[in-house]
Amino acid sequence: MDIKIEQKPSTNLKKYWYMLAVIIVLLTVWWIKSLFGGASYVVDTETLRIASVTKDDFSVSVRSNGELRPKQFQWISAQVNGQIEQVLIDAGDSVEVGQPLIKLYNPQLLTDLAQAEWDFKHIEAESFANLKTRESQLLQLQSESLIAELAFKGNMLELNAEKQLLSNGQGQVSEIDHQRTIFSVEEQKQIWDFYKKRIINKGESITAQKQADDARIGKLRNELAQAQRQVELLTVRSVSQGIVQEMSLELGQKLNIGDTVARVADDSQLIAKLNVQELQVQRVQLGQEVIIDTRKNKLRGKVMRIHPSVTNGMVQVDVTLIDPLPSEARIALSVEGSITTYAFDDTLFVQRPAYVQPNATVGIFKVNAAGTHAERISVILGESSTKFVQVLDGLKEDDMIIISDTSSYSEHQTIMLN
Repeated sequence: MDIKIEQKPSTNLKKYWYMLAVIIVLLTVWWIKSLFGGASYVVDTETLRIASVTKDDFSVSVRSNGELRPKQFQWISAQVNGQIEQVLIDAGDSVEVGQPLIKLYNPQLLTDLAQAEWDFKHIEAESFANLKTRESQLLQLQSESLIAELAFKGNMLELNAEKQLLSNGQGQVSEIDHQRTIFSVEEQKQIWDFYKKRIINKGESITAQKQADDARIGKLRNELAQAQRQVELLTVRSVSQGIVQEMSLELGQKLNIGDTVARVADDSQLIAKLNVQELQVQRVQLGQEVIIDTRKNKLRGKVMRIHPSVTNGMVQVDVTLIDPLPSEARIALSVEGSITTYAFDDTLFVQRPAYVQPNATVGIFKVNAAGTHAERISVILGESSTKFVQVLDGLKEDDMIIISDTSSYSEHQTIMLN
């Protein structure tokens, strides 16, 4: 007799086996999530650059390159016409005030000088001779006047003696002789007065003639000095110390009045000419402090001029130097300049993250205290220098942030640092 085996129905466990798999997956996800701390992306810390937020005095600077240039240039030109006879210096030479640069030749100026010298000496000698003649005539008049004076005084003695005799009634002098004596005294008195007037007139005439002669001599002296000056100007000299910047003359070349001989730059007064990017120059203002780095010394300066034109995206900024020039300073020396555009006391700042703009609200990954995770937060930034940026809100002192490029995981809120 066959025994019939009864089939048992399938259990619910086999029926719902997949539920166990789901639970295992969920537990695994939960474990991984707890392990990652909510991070949705993992970043290798060896590829990161992390910086700490600092609180201190902070200045914003615009950095640029440039060179030292003369504050003043002196253009030296020919003051007389002539032909170049000698060239005594060349471009790049150092010159002092009054140092000869070139010598010109002009025979007409030499002839004019010789003629002026002859005219001056001739008139000077002639005036001297005339003066001596007039002084001799004056002496002659003074001599004749003295004779007339003595004759007058002699007649006066005789007249007084006759008056004495007549008053005593001695009768030794006739009335006619006495009258003749009176007439003689009056005549000698008039002659003497006439000579005195002639002496006065002669003295005035001598003075007037001397003044006229002095005027003629002065005129000729000026003409002689001018002729000498013209000949001296045949040697063109430097009017300032410095370095000759331009000099391209040849022997035999003719120069006219006003033609340029050389350009001399005063190397004792240098300024820095910096080339600042057009976008950065908007923050530069007159009077701002500047540090000029010659690679051996650092010099203080101030912005003295901002050129209005733009060349190849650059604007030239002139900086006057406050500190004395160091030994290495020379014309065309390459320098670096740092222009302080803003200065803040006791403010938060941090090394500037990659690809962030100043004066904007940006997303930055802040590293937690354990250094295992970083969370993307919103931070308000202020002014920025080349390396640092001011923090206005969103961070505090000693916070750590990622400053390297985060564009590859910028859509994630939290990342894990491996």
